[in-house]
Amino acid sequence: MGQSLYAATVGLSIATGALNEPYEAVQGASGVPTTVSVEARFDELNLDLTARYTGPPLEIPNTPPGQDELLNDERALLRLSGFLIRRQTDQVLIEEKDGICTVHLHFEH
Repeated sequence: MGQSLYAATVGLSIATGALNEPYEAVQGASGVPTTVSVEARFDELNLDLTARYTGPPLEIPNTPPGQDELLNDERALLRLSGFLIRRQTDQVLIEEKDGICTVHLHFEH
C-alpha cells in the first residue's frame, strides 16, 4: 500500500505541474492576470484534467524553443510550456474557439 500511495502522490504532483503550465505561460505572455477553470475526472486507471482560459493557445512542439527564440519571440514561452506539458502527460489536446482555449491533459497510472 505504501508504494501505491507514493506513486499516486508523485503522479498527482506531475499532473499539478502540467496543469499549472498553461496558467503561467498565458499570464507571462500577456502580462494580464488570467483565470483558468479546471475540471478533473479520475478512475482507477486514468486522470483527466481539462483547463479553460481566455488567451492565446499553447503550441505543443516536440522540441523546446532555443535560447534565441526565448529572448526574441514573444510566443516562445507558450511553446516552452507546451513542450513541458507534452513531456509530463500521456496525451494532450489543445482546442481554441472564439478566444477560449481548452487544454485536455490525460494521465495513465
